[in-house]
Amino acid sequence: MENVSGLEKQPVFMKFVNSLKKAGYKASHSIAHCEDYGIPQHWSRLVLLASRLGDIKLLTPKELRIRKRTVRQAIGQMPEIEAGSRDITDFCRRVNRSVSNPSVV
Repeated sequence: MENVSGLEKQPVFMKFVNSLKKAGYKASHSIAHCEDYGIPQHWSRLVLLASRLGDIKLLTPKELRIRKRTVRQAIGQMPEIEAGSRDITDFCRRVNRSVSNPSVV
């Protein structure tokens, strides 16, 4: 689960984490700085991981060998389109449309 970092300070969050642990989950949470994970945004997000298979933790950018990126590096290769139009090669839009209306691909 990911959410705004301020949620970590709310009593309901720790109550939820404790309920996961009581249900047999191993849980860990940390604040992830998006730009450290290659997302060109200056946001911090609370990340909660839980597993019944054993200990679990968010890997660090160093462990993942991730470098910071600019917006241009992240989306600069995308084709330019006019406002209001769409790119027919956009896989995400095809998938969203086919899920909501299976006859459309």
